[in-house]
Amino acid sequence: MSTEVQHAGSELGEWKREPMDAPSARFGWHGESPAWYRVVLGIAAVGLLVMLVGNQKGHVEDIYLVGFAIASILWIMRSFIVNRGKWKR
Repeated sequence: MSTEVQHAGSELGEWKREPMDAPSARFGWHGESPAWYRVVLGIAAVGLLVMLVGNQKGHVEDIYLVGFAIASILWIMRSFIVNRGKWKR
């Protein structure tokens, strides 16, 4: 049993469009991983907040760091709300 995609009557030089939801054995996995996006975004938000501890004298940088961290956390919360009730991927 082969795991490669076979197209009837196609030669190696021919390209045929596959459905968007079909797993592609020819090109490998081409999906997304929303859980990993959330994890990485959470780590980035924590990293931004850790950068508040430093030797800067002004607090303009602090405003940007906290603002981007809050935006990241809100984006994570938004993704949970939007994907509520959907099947796990």
